[in-house]
Amino acid sequence: TNLESLKLESNLTRQIVILAEEKLGKKGKIDGKKVWLLGDEGKKLEDISKYLSDKKLDTKIFTFPNDANNGNIVDALDKFDFDDVADIIIDATHISENIAFNEISRVDAKQLIFKNSDARFLFYKTLNSQSKRPNQIICLTAIDGAFGYGDSDSNIVDPSYGAIAGFYKSLRKEWDGVIVK
Repeated sequence: TNLESLKLESNLTRQIVILAEEKLGKKGKIDGKKVWLLGDEGKKLEDISKYLSDKKLDTKIFTFPNDANNGNIVDALDKFDFDDVADIIIDATHISENIAFNEISRVDAKQLIFKNSDARFLFYKTLNSQSKRPNQIICLTAIDGAFGYGDSDSNIVDPSYGAIAGFYKSLRKEWDGVIVK
């Protein structure tokens, strides 16, 4: 995409999208690594788990409950075995679902924001109480790659990804020694 075509202008500001790339980290052997998958779509997490298992990775899934609230998130966390901490955590929250944020009800929007912020905070707060942290955390998102400036067919309007991205950006700064992407 030509950056000139992504330039937008209003009476007050001029916005120019700047694309930046960053290496994912050191390449190394992943055989036998422990991977935790997080998300809210059980079937999608199972598909990812099967793919990773075929690549000789040891996977475990944590699915945020559909009717998430503080009580059932805490119950789900109590049932999850945090003792054998993963080498890699992959967050694939609603990765295959294009949520029409402007069309969902207030109740569904609050549920979505709870799962994408408070529930995730509780998960990592519980993990933080363990003696070991993962080596790497990867957050998968389904954004259009043009920062909302692409054509309407590729534009995904889902502000809840902002909660996820912001959370991981903060976690990256707080957890020294953990690669967060």
